Amino acid sequence: MSKTFRIVQGDPAAGGGMEYGAHQCQRIWKAVLAQACKDASYIGNKDREGLEAQRAQNYLLSGSLDLQLVCELADVNIERVTKWARKCKAENDWKRESFLWSRPRQTGVKRNTKYRKRR
Repeated sequence: MSKTFRIVQGDPAAGGGMEYGAHQCQRIWKAVLAQACKDASYIGNKDREGLEAQRAQNYLLSGSLDLQLVCELADVNIERVTKWARKCKAENDWKRESFLWSRPRQTGVKRNTKYRKRR
């Protein structure tokens, strides 16, 4: 039996909220990590955005309890995140490909595609 999570908006007594499976929740938390990577890579001339980029970089480098929790919920190894962030910092290249998408491709996976027959 898979885990489900209930996200409640409004009055729970009135039946407010939606249920999400574990896989859907992982996708949400991976999106949080992806946004942090995107924020860390911001290069611009506005002070506020530069400050946000610095905060995102520090967050990804920190290994904080908050980052550990997000990684656990996203089912991503925190060592992978911090290693990627350290490499970005060392090379001063926060635009590099994110650790979330740098996995080797799966081979032999069939996709659910249908082909139209030509007449």
